[in-house]
Amino acid sequence: LVAGLSADTEAQNLAVRGFIARVGAVLAVFMLAFSLLMPASPAHTSDSIRIWVHVKIDGDKIYISSKTHALNQHGQSTRSMCFKDSTHAKQVNYLGAEVTKAEVEQYQGIEVCAVEGVGSLKKALQGDGPYGFVLKADGDNVRVTGSVRAAVTYDGNIIHSFTFAGGIVSHEGGQVDGNTITINTGDYKLVGNPGSGKA
Repeated sequence: LVAGLSADTEAQNLAVRGFIARVGAVLAVFMLAFSLLMPASPAHTSDSIRIWVHVKIDGDKIYISSKTHALNQHGQSTRSMCFKDSTHAKQVNYLGAEVTKAEVEQYQGIEVCAVEGVGSLKKALQGDGPYGFVLKADGDNVRVTGSVRAAVTYDGNIIHSFTFAGGIVSHEGGQVDGNTITINTGDYKLVGNPGSGKA
């Protein structure tokens, strides 16, 4: 009787093990097939966003232009964030400007949310830097300190540029072309002259 019970138990164990092995094999095949159907993930989060910010300072006025391309991630896309009352568009408020435009358009072959704003330089000098730079008064000039590095980007995915009506006084980092400096990598410091505001 004991030998019979032992044989039955072993047979049941073998049956269970065989069933588990078959289920495991089916699951492995299913997972492989499913993984082949899934679209490939981008290699870097940086591939999902590109930002161009241009600031023009002319006399007592500041003009801001921001172009952002974002893939549809975490419920936000280029189109979903592109309206005048959006949090994205209102970032110009931190630089003392009011939103004058928030529209989807094409830029460098991709769809971007183009936001523009204009405001008071005096207010901008009291604001903080949602775009990765800060403006401060430096005598009659304006000092800018910033960085195009961010947790979700690599150099080249963010580009900052500044135009000063009175010219670039000094800079560390970036490329100067006339009254405009463009920065696409690393940290930077620059001093510019706002000019008189009279063309």
